[in-house]
Order: sequence, then structure tokens, then C-alpha cells
Amino acid sequence: MAAPDPLPISATDDATSRATWIKSTIQEVQSRFLDGVVFDFEGPLLPADRVNINYVLLVNETREALHSAVPGSQISVCLAWNPHGVDGRYYDNLNLMTAADLAYIMSYDTRSQILDQCVASANAALPATRWGLKEYLTLGADPQKMILGVPWYGYDYSCVGGGVGGGRENRGGNVTTRGAGGAGGWGGGRGAATTSPALAMEEEDDDEEEGMDPLGITCPMALVPFRGVDCSDAAGVQVPYSVIQARLIAGKTTTGRLWDSYMETPFYNYVSEEDGSVHQVHYDDAESLRLKYGVARELGLRGVGPYTFDDLPGGGEGGREGEAAARGVWEALRYFTEEEVEEGNEEGGGGRGGSRMGGR
Repeated sequence: MAAPDPLPISATDDATSRATWIKSTIQEVQSRFLDGVVFDFEGPLLPADRVNINYVLLVNETREALHSAVPGSQISVCLAWNPHGVDGRYYDNLNLMTAADLAYIMSYDTRSQILDQCVASANAALPATRWGLKEYLTLGADPQKMILGVPWYGYDYSCVGGGVGGGRENRGGNVTTRGAGGAGGWGGGRGAATTSPALAMEEEDDDEEEGMDPLGITCPMALVPFRGVDCSDAAGVQVPYSVIQARLIAGKTTTGRLWDSYMETPFYNYVSEEDGSVHQVHYDDAESLRLKYGVARELGLRGVGPYTFDDLPGGGEGGREGEAAARGVWEALRYFTEEEVEEGNEEGGGGRGGSRMGGR
């Protein structure tokens, strides 16, 4: 269960307040017949803040008490996608990992503070996932305590002004169109190459005042600040994979599924039926998730886990195609757990190797 708020980690909290909170929390765990507690504090902290010390103490003391009261129980702590103060969260990451049984690395929402071009892009780009995990390991984190958290949701951005890069024209070849059908939502067809959203800004759109081209590749976003940075993914709306896939299945996009071969994630455009505005949706599906699971295997992590399970189509949602898409996402997990996987892209951690099931 989620650690109950408020956490007793303020500068004025002491051992007594922590003990009271821990006792109450364990009673709730036992009364609900649960087996663990997840700490997901995400407030900004400076490195020298006393709260950092109190947070580590709370996690450690809760783990010791819960293990005693509920044998076999588990304490996990959620950490940002990289250890370098994401969104002002300068936590004592290594000591938090030591204090907990597991650390869930939230490798998503990586665009919470955008310091370059304010355009829509991947929620969880593969290069960012790989780099963030490696930074934890470089600092001395134990990979067998690390769980790679991946998104089973995406972001829907309303594009402002003129988008650049024609959706079907070959302008440099960093995006590939692929079919919307099949397990995982990508089918088998590959279409014409177009320009990456991250690269297309070098071209000017002469029709900015006319609005975004429904086939455009770059989607300029409105400035929505977050913790001192003017541009953030708060300009978009989080949408579950079930909703994202339903639009593809219904054919209600203007581009079909596109693939950014730098970010290693899919996206598509559609036109709002309410106001005619152009939207761009960035998300993960079976193909992009397999690549991330490959990185987790490669780095020897303890496990992988989605946020969240109920974001997939279910109960017949989307018909056969919806069920196939959901099945594809579930089956992608095999890329991490099975003894052998299909040989894949080296950058995605593909190839064949021995079992990495130990400890899971």
C-alpha cells in the first residue's frame, strides 16, 4: 500500500513521531492483509535539508518494524528517473536504496522540466532511460535493488502555432511510419521516413498563423511552467494506453502510428473533434517497452514494473484489436524474464543470453 500521508519527515519530526506513524501504518497493513508499503515522496529538497535525513530514517525504521511484524513483507521507495535532482528532488538516493528492500526507478515523465525547444516529445525516451539507470549504477547503486518503472500511459499535447515537417515527406529520415494494427499496436508495415520531432525545428513553417499541419511532425506546446521552468509536460494530459490505442484502432488519427528512431518511441497526430485543433500523442507500446526491458536485462536490474496495470485495454475494450494490443504489452514483459529472447537491436539490450531470473 502507499505510505500514508503526511510522512513524519519534517524538520520538527523526531523518533517519537516516526514511531507513532510506523505503528499506525503496520496496523493498517495487517488489517488489510497486505504485505508491503511503498514510499513515493516527490517534494523538492535541497541536499542539506534535514528532511533528507528524516526520510531515510523513516524508510529504514519502517522496514525493520514491518519485517518483524509481517515476515516476508517488503518496503519499496520510488525514485526519479535519474539521481541528479530531477524537479528539485535532491534526495539521498543511495541511502534510501539501502534503507528499503527495493527502489522503483520512475523512468517516465522525463519532460517535466524542458530546457530546450518547447515541443512535444517522448514521455520516456530510450536514451534517457539508459542514461538515468547508468547514472545510479555509476554512483554505486546495487542493481539487484533496482526496479525499472515504465509507463503504460502517454501524453496528449495540443499543438500551438504552426507545426513544421510534412507528415509524409522525406526530410531526413528519423521517423518511420508503421501500421496501427497487430499486437502492441504496430503491425508489420513500414512507411516513408519523415523528420524527428526533436530535429524538425530547423525548418520554418510559412503558415504559422493557419495553425498546425495535421500531418506535421513538430508540435509546439504552450508554455506551462513547473517548479521554475517555463516549459513542461504539464502542457499535456496523461492518457492511458487503452485510450491511445482505441484512437488508432478507430482510424481517428491523421498520421497513423509514427516511430521516432532517436527516442525509440511511437507517436501520432489527430484533430480534435471539439475545436479542430491538432494534437500529438506520445506514448509507449510493446515495441518501445521491449527495448526498455532489454536495457534492464543488460544492466542486471532486479525487475521491471509498469505504471499502471489498469491503463491497458480490458474487458473486451477495443474488440479483437484492443485485446491484441493489450496482449502484446503483457507479452513484452517476457523480454525481461525469459531465459532467451529474440535477437534484437544492440542498443536495446537485445541478443541471447542465460537466465536473469535469479532473485526475482
